[in-house]
Amino acid sequence: MSSSNCIEQEGYIESIGKGVVNVRILQLSACSTCHSKESCTFLGTEKRIITINDHSGQYTKGDRVSVSVSK
Repeated sequence: MSSSNCIEQEGYIESIGKGVVNVRILQLSACSTCHSKESCTFLGTEKRIITINDHSGQYTKGDRVSVSVSK
């Protein structure tokens, strides 16, 4: 997937539920100059928490992760 079709943000695991992890996205200073900022759903919300389906069991609360979302 080319970088122009993908938005990648760093965050950390805020909580883990049954089959899901909740990731709090870290707002970076680069967000203000990002070419995708107009369509980025990360910027459209104040909380910036994403719920991701995950059944791997490999994450723990507080883990730093990178989340990639395709347009």
